[in-house]
Order: sequence, then C-alpha cells, then structure tokens
Amino acid sequence: MAWVDRSGRKPLLFIGTKGMGLITLVALVVFIACFAFSLGPIAWTIINEIFPSRVRGEAVAVATAANWFAA
Repeated sequence: MAWVDRSGRKPLLFIGTKGMGLITLVALVVFIACFAFSLGPIAWTIINEIFPSRVRGEAVAVATAANWFAA
C-alpha cells in the first residue's frame, strides 16, 4: 500500500502487467525448449521401441491413439 501512495496506481499497474507478461513469456519459451528436446521426441521413440516387431504396427497405433486421447 505504501508503494501505491508513493508511485500511484497507474504506473504500478503498467509495471506489474509488463512484468507478468515477460515472466510468462520467458517461462513459456523455456517450457517449449525443454519439451522439444526431451518428452516430445523421446516419448514417440519409446513407443516405437517397447513393442515386439510382430505387433509393432497395431501396438503403436493403439499407443498413439491413447496418447492423443489423453492429451
């Protein structure tokens, strides 16, 4: 409340909104970058590697459908 009296409402709202937007944007970029080299491609690789060759086609189709449904 002391800052509101000293600086005013409007400047604090602008600074706070910019800060929240920048922090959210940086967090989103970091999340996307981490997903792009880890869970994104590796999950699809694991789905293709865990099933034996004789049932791989059907099993990957079911696992992919389950993944899409869960997402």
